Amino acid sequence: MTLPVKSRRRAGFYAAACIGSVVALAIAPLTLAASPVHGAKYKGHVRGAGVSIGVTFKVSRSGTRLSSFAVDVPNLPNKCGYGGDGQVRPGKARIKGGKFTLTLTETIGTGKSVATAKVTGRFKSGRKEAGTFKTMSGTGKCSGSFSYSTGA
Repeated sequence: MTLPVKSRRRAGFYAAACIGSVVALAIAPLTLAASPVHGAKYKGHVRGAGVSIGVTFKVSRSGTRLSSFAVDVPNLPNKCGYGGDGQVRPGKARIKGGKFTLTLTETIGTGKSVATAKVTGRFKSGRKEAGTFKTMSGTGKCSGSFSYSTGA
């Protein structure tokens, strides 16, 4: 049985509308990253790390680079505890499409690396930014993923 011409046209229209909606929904998450505030200093906190860990970084005047990404404690966010002689040096990254990725390393007094964290961040509208620390420590049980958010 074949459909009348009007029904076939209507079915084609609805199919095209459906495909268009699916494509629009698939693209939407890709366009959510906003531009950083050029020359601004962002401050915020890590959530779920057991202690209050502050996060700060500065965006270049051109808005293309991130400098001095740092945590205000001597250790990276982890599931075990904090203290000792650890030190986390500030990191730098390139900002592309409103996003950045960098790696931070925690070392002890002898210079030995005891943990690393891959930090990914995404700028949002309203002078905000949010991201994740994925910490890998020498002891796997201390490793984990921790979210953070900042504002300019």
